[in-house]
Amino acid sequence: MQKSHILFDFDGTLFETRKDIIHAVNSARKKHGYATLADAVVLSYVGNGIADLAKKSFADTDVSMEEAKESVVQSYRENPSTYSFPYEGVFETLAKLQTKKLFIVSNKPEALVLHILHKHYPEHRFLEVFGGDSLPNRKPHPEAVEFIQNKYKCQKEEMVMVGDLTPDILLAKNAGIDSIFCQYGFSGTDEVGATWQIASFVEILEYV
Repeated sequence: MQKSHILFDFDGTLFETRKDIIHAVNSARKKHGYATLADAVVLSYVGNGIADLAKKSFADTDVSMEEAKESVVQSYRENPSTYSFPYEGVFETLAKLQTKKLFIVSNKPEALVLHILHKHYPEHRFLEVFGGDSLPNRKPHPEAVEFIQNKYKCQKEEMVMVGDLTPDILLAKNAGIDSIFCQYGFSGTDEVGATWQIASFVEILEYV
């Protein structure tokens, strides 16, 4: 069945945001008097929301989890998109999908997703933008899929999740929908088993 409802992860799928995430974490650590972490270490903590990112990034400190989260969020809000940019072909490909119903399902706080999106792509046509704080449960819980299915009256066979990390593909499996893994994203390796894999964003047109 043709895919009419397409759900996109944000970081590592639509936008390259690694440098800003790393900067936010290390700026927060420096404010508390701690040494910065290697880029690869910070990136290994990405995918399950900002609270989890902050917890792991401050695990070697005496800073409480709540304070760590607040510090990382504050640092990110100060510089949310200094280095971030859309992956090659994203805007052109999304324009070709204008007859589809498009959604963003991210574990990044909704306000940060919207800030970057509106800065770089103010004419976007996403019907819903879900951040990690938009619903009671974040990826890989299937709540966002259930919300979309109920509101837009679509069948699971019409839906597909596009993402680059384990929570994205697990969300699809938990919800019973197909998935597309983005090899160009943050991890590069599908550890779950997506329905399809793409090496560049434009290849999504082959599957939807």
